[in-house]
Amino acid sequence: MKLFRISFLLLLLILFIPSFTIAQTSGSASAAANKSWSKFFTEFRAAVTKRDRSALKKMTSSAFDWTAGELGISPDDVLRNLDKYKMWNALQKTLVINHFKATTYGSRPARYNSGKGENCFFVFEADGKWRWQGFLGD
Repeated sequence: MKLFRISFLLLLLILFIPSFTIAQTSGSASAAANKSWSKFFTEFRAAVTKRDRSALKKMTSSAFDWTAGELGISPDDVLRNLDKYKMWNALQKTLVINHFKATTYGSRPARYNSGKGENCFFVFEADGKWRWQGFLGD
């Protein structure tokens, strides 16, 4: 009887531990995203203002979604497009105020803005870092 109880308790633990882990991961990702957003956004805005290509490249998703329906483009292509379409000033203007709304992108925390200018979309990626994911279309 004692062996049965121990086996039963072990079975319960095996069944419930994954659900607790998943719940904590999702909640902790959201908490980590909220905690790190302000610092990331300040650094991102400074990089855009300075046109610091090296910093921006590190803060841009490896599969960026461009406005014209170009999906999955590289950070290098994003920087080339900013030059090609002369979008630096418009991008800088949209980042003046940190009024970004929280949402999700798949299961990841995300933020976006909407208004005049180039509306940006950011995702808190699996490595625990915010990245610029793309522009929002009209």
